[in-house]
Amino acid sequence: FPFQSQLYKRTSGGEVSLRSDFTFGRLCTIAADGKGNILVSDSHEDGSLYRVGKEGAVELIAGNLKEQNPKNPPLEEKRFNLFYGITRNETDVYLANSGSRRILSVKPDGSFSEYFTSEPPWYPAGIYFDQDQVLILEWGFTKTNIGPRILKKNEEGNFDEIYNHETKVVRFSRLESPIKNNHW
Repeated sequence: FPFQSQLYKRTSGGEVSLRSDFTFGRLCTIAADGKGNILVSDSHEDGSLYRVGKEGAVELIAGNLKEQNPKNPPLEEKRFNLFYGITRNETDVYLANSGSRRILSVKPDGSFSEYFTSEPPWYPAGIYFDQDQVLILEWGFTKTNIGPRILKKNEEGNFDEIYNHETKVVRFSRLESPIKNNHW
């Protein structure tokens, strides 16, 4: 778990210790990689993605992930240009960046590309993969916070709104959850 720019671990017996002695700039989100490592997004400065090994070794996967001067950020202050969501599929890691309103796909070699861009006033806060499904969680900001809303990738590769808290749009039932096995 993250605390004060460092990554900790807790044993099943409740003992807490540092996972790594590395100090991150602005540790925002973490995710397990399925191999015993932890993926860490660091929103400090230019934005980086790290892998922290089982024994605490830290490896930079990719840097320069944040646009320094996004064209249309939800909030003008740079301190709000953060990574809010991190997940992975079989090959890539995905980071939701609020300031640039985009989700990046990061390859194992550190190269990255834009996977998705939110339309104002929305910005991505998370992404979820479940076999053949892709869901994106978005929040919005005008003069106040709005949202959330959830988008689901359709067969044509576009994203359809399936839930919107503001407009009360719901395009799935609890019995037909967008997530297989009803785990959210």
